[in-house]
Amino acid sequence: MTDSQLLAIALASVPTMITVLIGILINNARLGDLRHYTEARFNQVDQRFEQVNQRFEQVNQRFDQVDQRFAQVDQRFDQVEQRFKQVDRRFDEMDGRFNRVDGRFEELKELWRSELHRVEEVLDARLKHLEERA
Repeated sequence: MTDSQLLAIALASVPTMITVLIGILINNARLGDLRHYTEARFNQVDQRFEQVNQRFEQVNQRFDQVDQRFAQVDQRFDQVEQRFKQVDRRFDEMDGRFNRVDGRFEELKELWRSELHRVEEVLDARLKHLEERA
């Protein structure tokens, strides 16, 4: 093979090589663009996830506040329950006192009955005595 033949073969393959190299460069640039686009999208997704995480933190803080309020309400209910127990104990004491007073009234009622029965007998005896005199 001569130099001119080799040169002709080399020159014939140069446009193909240049076309392939341009294709590779363009493809490489497109891949770089795709990589940048993908990174940008991932960054957007990361930012969105960060926003969602912040929202969840806010929700968690609100739940903590609500839990604290429920704890305060529970304490108040415990205090009210203790007061009700005190009032119930006082009512029980009053019931005992009223039962003792009722017992005393029953005793007094029996005493009055016996006294009134004696007075009735005395009045009947005097009335009989007056009727006999008349």
